[in-house]
Amino acid sequence: MKKNINYLLVAFITAAIISAFVLPQPQNSKQAEPENIKSAPSLKMKDKDGAEIQLKDFTGKVVVLNLWASWCPPCIAEMPSLQKFHDQMDTDEVELIMLSLDRDFDKSIAFMNRKAYNMPYYKPVSPLPSPFAVNAIPATFIINKKGKVIGLHSGMTDFMSETFLNKVQAASVQE
Repeated sequence: MKKNINYLLVAFITAAIISAFVLPQPQNSKQAEPENIKSAPSLKMKDKDGAEIQLKDFTGKVVVLNLWASWCPPCIAEMPSLQKFHDQMDTDEVELIMLSLDRDFDKSIAFMNRKAYNMPYYKPVSPLPSPFAVNAIPATFIINKKGKVIGLHSGMTDFMSETFLNKVQAASVQE
């Protein structure tokens, strides 16, 4: 048991170190805070079939934008909660976008197929705009119906927690 915990700790530390070198960095050295962002920047993505979408296509819905990678242990650990959130959300009001930061999108596709997750996932078509270029994943942004980023949660999230669900609900009424 103790040996398993040590392996998990080593895996987590390794993933954190790798993410420091692999994840895209903001274009300027200062990371934008959600309260400083007036609206979500332009972001183009492709799904597993090659269909292209843009973040602005979801104006009028609350968007939960989750940045993840198949090699990231905390990302993998929060997936069951994220799947449960996806299964229970009102798709007329809320859109979940999982943005894979795997360098090889085929690894994301294989991971999602292997785990039988049915959440929508995409890859960025170009470098992430600076507000979304985080230093660690998982990272989850909440964007209101007007396209304004109103929240950022860095690290693992319990997507079914009252706190998270309240933030999503608040985004649906926030201007």
